[in-house]
Amino acid sequence: MMLLHGYVPNNFGLRIVVPILKDKNGDQTSIDNYRPVTLSPTISKIFESVLLMNYGNYLYSDHRQFGFKKTMGCRNAIFAVRNVTNYFNERGSNIFMASLDASTAFDRVNHFKLYTSLMIRNVTTAFLNVVINWYSKMNVIVRWNNSLSAMLRIKSGVRQGGVLSPYLFNVYADVFIKNIVTKNVRCHIGHTCMACMIYADDIAYC
Repeated sequence: MMLLHGYVPNNFGLRIVVPILKDKNGDQTSIDNYRPVTLSPTISKIFESVLLMNYGNYLYSDHRQFGFKKTMGCRNAIFAVRNVTNYFNERGSNIFMASLDASTAFDRVNHFKLYTSLMIRNVTTAFLNVVINWYSKMNVIVRWNNSLSAMLRIKSGVRQGGVLSPYLFNVYADVFIKNIVTKNVRCHIGHTCMACMIYADDIAYC
């Protein structure tokens, strides 16, 4: 029924954030000494798993993205960067590289651009409507001991702890890879552009 009507319950969008102390011997009054952990309804995660099974084929990402993929990890990204560097150095070429760690990238995802990226992939109307409805209901409450904060509206970012969130982030980040690759500049090995490699929100550009 949720897919039929493109609607999820309001509680699906509500998140409870619990600040967890990182270092008990550190400054307990410093916000930097706390790690936010998000609690979401279990039923919503089950529904996300169902969506992933049925629509996961739309949530592919470029092979230059190494994050959030089965059998892939940080070691694969490092291996690729090293081999590209060695390839050009062994042939007498210098290689210049810039690295970027996009700060709080997951919290800065523009929802409208995310929807646009999904539409470009011709995702089904049912899936798109569910995502739009879900993300229009994103609210957060902070729990501190037995006290709850006022509800805050979330207008950007992917849902922390969501089953679909890593896949949606990769769809969103794919745009940056394509913008670089389609310019057909920078490092190539054969006919393959190796100008950028991404692990989640860490980007290496050469």
